[in-house]
Amino acid sequence: MLNGDALPPVDVIIPVWNRPDDIRVCLEAIGRQTYPRELMNVLVVDNGSTDHTPDVVRGFAWATLLSEPAPGSYSARNAGIRHGTAPYVAFTDSDCIPEPDWLEKGIATLLQHPDAGVAGGDIRLFQSGADADPLVADYERLHALNQQRMTSANGCMTANWLSPRAVLEERGGFDSSLKSTADSELANRIGQSRKVVFAPQAVVQHPARGTRAELFQKERRTMGGRWQKYAEVSMGGWKRKLAIELAARMKRLALSDLDLRRKARIAVVDIKVFQVQLQELRRLGKGGEPSRD
Repeated sequence: MLNGDALPPVDVIIPVWNRPDDIRVCLEAIGRQTYPRELMNVLVVDNGSTDHTPDVVRGFAWATLLSEPAPGSYSARNAGIRHGTAPYVAFTDSDCIPEPDWLEKGIATLLQHPDAGVAGGDIRLFQSGADADPLVADYERLHALNQQRMTSANGCMTANWLSPRAVLEERGGFDSSLKSTADSELANRIGQSRKVVFAPQAVVQHPARGTRAELFQKERRTMGGRWQKYAEVSMGGWKRKLAIELAARMKRLALSDLDLRRKARIAVVDIKVFQVQLQELRRLGKGGEPSRD
């Protein structure tokens, strides 16, 4: 561990919405952190849960339960930023399981890179549930949850994100009007003047989508966030962009070390994702609201 006398206080911000079992496991993992407990201010922001999620959080005496009624995880994260006071801020998600040295390694990365505005830690997928589809996990490993690729393009996923507080406040936090992709949008803005670095030793375990239906719903939500973010793009422009992305995914799949049979099956999922994106694009073009979940 780093010298305890040199370690800064950290706000750990976790938004949650109707995930009582997940937030319990997440907070148990936070409780096992090697970072000194007295330097961790754990803020769980409930985003309008209608079940017993808040009661679960209250069972962890060292965690502070906040409430943000405005729907959307980015509104909840902004509420956590406003409430916190520590010079550094770490984000993870309620369904994630940080490794015991996650915070220690993440803060070490920021201290080693004083010109960095964001440190994105590694996100490793695990499958949960007897009905989990291994092809969905393969798809997400290849295309979705690659934090190294994200940070190399000045992006970052909030499942594993650390920043100096001053940087977040200077940039005004997350764009809470977006239901999805506001993490990459904020990281892009920060990346215009500060470094976005990868922290490979700061590891968070993230569940893969269990089923294809869950994967496709995630793609609908993400499409809605992108639609909001790039409102100036024409329908034809969107179709070309999605086709180019499909081609890039197919190339990445072809170059992967998976066997031919699995590649063929994942290619089918890739094509279905493309079809789901086009369907959601048409719905949004007719005035539909972006999905929250």
